[in-house]
Amino acid sequence: MASQCQLKAHWHAALQDLRERVDYVHFPVLHDAIIRLPLATPETKEGLVLVWILRAFVSVILGVSVFLVLVVLLALTAVSGIANSDTYTKPLADADAYRRLYSEVLTPSTIDRYRVDLLGDRAIISSEELVQLLAEVAPPEYLKEQVEMNLDLVESFASGDSESLELYLQIEGPLQRVGPAVASVVERRIDENLSVSQSSSSLDDSEETSSDRHVDEITSALETLLSGDNTSASLSEITGLTEGEILDVFDRSIDSILSNRDVDPRHRQSLRESRPALRQTFAEGNFREFLLHATRLAAEAATDLALAKVRAHLDDQGRLDLVPLLAGEALGTSEAQLQETARKLRQSIRSALVWARNVALGVALLALAVAVSMYWKSPAGLVKWLYWTLILAGAGALGLLLLAYLVLPNALEVLVYESLRQEGNPISAFGPLASEVAASVVKSRISGLVWVPALPLVAGLALWIVGTGWTRRKAATRDYGPATAHLRETGSGTES
Repeated sequence: MASQCQLKAHWHAALQDLRERVDYVHFPVLHDAIIRLPLATPETKEGLVLVWILRAFVSVILGVSVFLVLVVLLALTAVSGIANSDTYTKPLADADAYRRLYSEVLTPSTIDRYRVDLLGDRAIISSEELVQLLAEVAPPEYLKEQVEMNLDLVESFASGDSESLELYLQIEGPLQRVGPAVASVVERRIDENLSVSQSSSSLDDSEETSSDRHVDEITSALETLLSGDNTSASLSEITGLTEGEILDVFDRSIDSILSNRDVDPRHRQSLRESRPALRQTFAEGNFREFLLHATRLAAEAATDLALAKVRAHLDDQGRLDLVPLLAGEALGTSEAQLQETARKLRQSIRSALVWARNVALGVALLALAVAVSMYWKSPAGLVKWLYWTLILAGAGALGLLLLAYLVLPNALEVLVYESLRQEGNPISAFGPLASEVAASVVKSRISGLVWVPALPLVAGLALWIVGTGWTRRKAATRDYGPATAHLRETGSGTES
């Protein structure tokens, strides 16, 4: 009885404090509600109903708070792993991105502009051959190795293991393979397009007519090879001419090429410099070797200039530093400013993640503390609130994750594709492949987050099973006593 009087005194004291704090002018409705509260004290039926309503309302608020905390933790987990290299390596491999780069992205039509920039508008290597050349020089295995290496560098910088952002390509090895690859391309073109047949000259042909015909054939074949044209060319063997006449055919053919302004000056210069060696090969009657040597020398002259441009950007370890290129070409800033911006961004993200994680955990602990204080005299009610909160929050977060899995990948795929396919974008050819890889990355990342909502969901179900069993056992003990409760649960014994 004393405890009830003491509780009633505390109740009226709290209501009196509320009356003093709530102003009727500004909060008339709330003030009127407080005036009526003394009619419903905890010892009356109305008071019990009011307490139950307040407890239910607070329980719902706390449950929603726990759900929001779980969503925040889900987002934090997703963001914290965005710089991990494993987030991208598997989707890239699953999409076969490295092989498709040559089959779908670096097609002859898309690579033509770069061919002109590197080799000139009258380059020997055609766009189709340049794609083959790149695939031989930098095969998909090399691309995979370089991409994964740079992803590890980004992860190292994001985690704070490295103070500076580093991105580079180990490019000296591929550059050393360019020469043999160019020779292979030229040889393949000659084998596919050049045919050497026996001389079809008749007995009535004069030596001058026969020489002129050979000069025309050799000049036409050499011009075709030097122009990058893959049309077929044919030669007839030189027969019935003396060595001096054969060398005269060579000189007239080379002079015709050297005087042709349509031939790239670099090719003419290489022929001029290698003329003695080519003359000797021609005199031996090996026309295929002559054309192969002449075309290869001309192609190497153009590729050497292109390689010199690339090597000018390499460091002493044969690496191409991508950070200055990214700063100057893509962002229009200096490398120092880019590094400073990257460090500030890293620090801001890390601070935001730590702050959000601490706030989320603080709210969760506060909600639990309020729930414990509210159900202090009712452990069963606390357990019930806890498992229902965990089950509903986990199920809600899991549903939200499923919705993100169904919506986000397709939305991101469209966004990336539309942003890259704009007219004039130099990397527009990467649109389809990049959008597919981006969608795959998002799907993989979302799939890896299932454990976050599944953990409270499973914990809530386990707590529900334990709590339900404990409640039933307690009810059986209360109704039948400790001695007969076990017998009733096992189905044996006689009820009294």
